[in-house]
Amino acid sequence: MQDPSGPGYLSWLTGNNFSAEASDDPIVVVVDDRVDDGSVTPETDEFYVTGDDSLASRILFSVVPPGSSAPGPEGPGGHGHINASIVGGYNALTGTAFEDTGGFNYGLGVSPYGRIANVRIFAPGFDVGTGDATMVDDYYQRGARISTNSWGAGVSGSYHTGAQLYDSLTRDARGSVTGNQELLFIFANGNAGPSLGTVGSPATAKNVLSVGASETSNPDASNGDGCGKTRVTATTRSSLPVRSTPGPLEPATRHRGSQATRHSSPTSATTPKQSSSRPGPPVRPASRSTPQASPGMACPETRMKPSRISR
Repeated sequence: MQDPSGPGYLSWLTGNNFSAEASDDPIVVVVDDRVDDGSVTPETDEFYVTGDDSLASRILFSVVPPGSSAPGPEGPGGHGHINASIVGGYNALTGTAFEDTGGFNYGLGVSPYGRIANVRIFAPGFDVGTGDATMVDDYYQRGARISTNSWGAGVSGSYHTGAQLYDSLTRDARGSVTGNQELLFIFANGNAGPSLGTVGSPATAKNVLSVGASETSNPDASNGDGCGKTRVTATTRSSLPVRSTPGPLEPATRHRGSQATRHSSPTSATTPKQSSSRPGPPVRPASRSTPQASPGMACPETRMKPSRISR
C-alpha cells in the first residue's frame, strides 16, 4: 500500500478498500472544547455522511462530563472543532472555496467516513466534573473506544498522578464492571519544545499513545502553518517543529511491561492546558498531531503519515 501523496485522498481510500460505512469504525471521542454547535445535528456539512446534511450525522454524542459546571456542550469552540475536523471531516467539493492552491480539500479529515463524538472539558476553564475516571466511564458507556486529547499539564517529562490514572484507564475504562473494558487514549506531547524532557502529562503514561507535531506548511498562508514554518523551512514531515515537545521521559516509563503501580511517588498535578493555540483568522494551524493519529488507530493496517490532506 502506497501512502497518499497528493490530492485525491477519498479515491485513495476507495482504491485501498477502506470501508465507507460509518458503523465499521470505532467511535473517536474528541475531549476538548465544543465541536461545531455542540449538538449531534451539526451546522457543518462535513460531519454528515458524505457531507450531505440530508443524511445521517456522524457525531454520535456531544456532552459534558458528569458533574461539570458547564450547562451543556454548547459554549466556546474552535480548538475542539478543528480537531474533530481533522479526525473525520468530509469534503469532496471542488473550487477555490473548498480547495487550496494545491488541490487539497479544506476540512477533509483522516477518517472522513468514521464516527465522532465530543466531550467538552473546557468550559472555558478546565473542568472534568467529578473526575477523569467518571468522565471516561461515561463516554465508554456511550460507545467511545478511542479518545483523542490535545491537552495536558506541564510536568517536565515526569510520571505523575494523571499519567498513572490513564495507564489504569487504558486497561479498564470501567473499573466497577467485571473484566477489562479497554480504551485507547491519545495525548499530545505538548508545546514546551524545543528543550528535551518536556513531555506533559498524561502523555508521559506508558499505556497511552503520545504524539508530537510534525513540520508542514500551508501554501495559502503568508506566514506558513501558523507555527513558524513556511514552505521553505518546513523541509520534512519527519521533523518536529520547534515548539513541539520532545522526550526523553523518566526511565521507568520507557520500560516495556512496567506496571503503573511501580511508580510509588508520582508528582502532583498542575493545571492542564490545551496543547495548541486556538485557531483564528487568517490561518488554521495545520500541525495538529493527536487528531491525525486518532483515526489511523481505527485501521491498524494503514500506514498514513501526516500530510496536508487534513488541514
